[in-house]
Amino acid sequence: MIRSPAIVRALPYVAIAVAAGYFYMLAGRLEFDDQPGRLGPDAWPKGMLGLMIVVALAGILKALFAKPGAGLASVHDPLLGPGAAEAADEPALPKWLHLPILGSVLFVAYVPVLEYTGFVIATSALMISFQYLGRYRNHLVIWVSSIAGPLLFFLIFRTVAYISLPLGEGPFLDFSVWLMRLLGMA
Repeated sequence: MIRSPAIVRALPYVAIAVAAGYFYMLAGRLEFDDQPGRLGPDAWPKGMLGLMIVVALAGILKALFAKPGAGLASVHDPLLGPGAAEAADEPALPKWLHLPILGSVLFVAYVPVLEYTGFVIATSALMISFQYLGRYRNHLVIWVSSIAGPLLFFLIFRTVAYISLPLGEGPFLDFSVWLMRLLGMA
């Protein structure tokens, strides 16, 4: 049976699904010259938005039909500490409300930084900052994933998907061009 708190828990997922559906519709309206053997500029946004809709629908179903607190009693979260499962039934403000707010600030700041520093540097900085902010402390994993990930995506987006990514300005543009030559892209 669906209860009112379940509907409230589902609302963020509904908002995400509606927004993704709207942007999916907009991506379908892109006008471009179809070139045989190449994906159009609408393929990647539509693919990502389609996945976002599927995940949001799964979140809606989970929010509506999962038992409240299901699975919390058996899970010990080292960040929350002992007794967190018992305290989960008590309505209280999150102790780390500043973390998602700061995480959101990182993503908002990413957009202007991306244009100035280019995709590889901005994305690496975002990934490093976000992982440290999220209190992940395996430094080797943070640095390797935050450097290798953007490099791999840069290579794939530029050579396979033919997506032009921001290269940056000034010395950052020089770095991006050097990186493209190093990766055999220029």
